[in-house]
Formats: sequence, structure tokens, C-alpha cells
Amino acid sequence: IIADSEFEALVLENSLIKRHQPRYNILLKDDKGYPYIRLSKEEYPRFSLANRVAEDGARYFGPYASRRISVSMSGSRHSTQQIVDALRTALRLPTCRRQFPRDIGKERPCLNFHMGKCDGYCRREMTKERYDQAIAQAVSLLEGKFKEVKADLAAQMEQAAEELRFEKAAQIRDRIKAIQLLGERQKVVAG
Repeated sequence: IIADSEFEALVLENSLIKRHQPRYNILLKDDKGYPYIRLSKEEYPRFSLANRVAEDGARYFGPYASRRISVSMSGSRHSTQQIVDALRTALRLPTCRRQFPRDIGKERPCLNFHMGKCDGYCRREMTKERYDQAIAQAVSLLEGKFKEVKADLAAQMEQAAEELRFEKAAQIRDRIKAIQLLGERQKVVAG
């Protein structure tokens, strides 16, 4: 089996050892493995980390190199948690523990909304369609469709600039810059 990188070879070896359980190979026989990014299957889905793919209807992306910071072959430092955090920052997804739609409009928006790190989906003004659009962009980024997401955001930025909403255009420009962090992706899937 030909792999494109050393990491993909390690992931493939890990998945084959777990599948076939060779008798004399004691390495990688435990239940630990490479982490996945899990998108829950709810009305308002959320991203989290998972150790393995489960049959729960959720969508899984990965596997990724490490939960903690690791140095890749190109010298860049990244971790699976940093990828999730970068998605939340770039697309301004909620990080609070509020349950949607139950908690929409019940309290004032959290501190992240006031700091400009979240679009405030807990407010009544925000629609589910806007949340679904942000999640769809996040899924596209995790699937490696960076050019399509950048083109979509660039069109939104230009439209905001034409409407003389320069602050909105600057926010979208900052989102485009934040997406640059998500440039690496893996092709081998252990599931």
C-alpha cells in the first residue's frame, strides 16, 4: 500500500494492526489511536474530539496526528484541538456550553460574542440557516475545499464593501486569513 507521507503510513499501520490483531506485534494493539474531529448529529451540531469512529450517526473527520501540539515534517506546529479552535475562530462558531435551540434568547449573549469571537447564535436575531451555513463552511474546510470557501467568503466581502459596510468586509477578510491555518489535511482514513 503506497502512502503519500510518513504520517499517513503510521495511520495506515495503526488501522491494520487494530483490524488484524497480529499475535506477536504488541505495539499499537491497545485501544488508543489517532484522534478524530466529530460533528454531532443534532439540530445545532457541534464539533468535538473523539478517539475512534462510533456508529452514532455523527460525522467524523481524520484521523489527525495528535491531540497535543506536534511538529510536522514542514516544521509547522499543530494539533487536532488547534484545528477545531481555528475553525471556531475563523467561522465564529459558539464555544459556550449553551444548548440550542433551548437557550436561544433566554440570557444575554456570552462574553465571546462581546469580544467578537462568536456571532452570538444564542440571540433571537440569528437564524438557524446562518448557523447551518457556518457549519457547512467548516465541513468544507475539513474536507479540504479551501478554494471554494475562500471564494465564497471573498464574494461576501466584496458584496459588503459595495454596500459600504466596511467593518463587515474587514471581519470577513480576517476570517479568510484565519482559514490559512487549516491548510494541512490527511487522506488515509483508519475507519
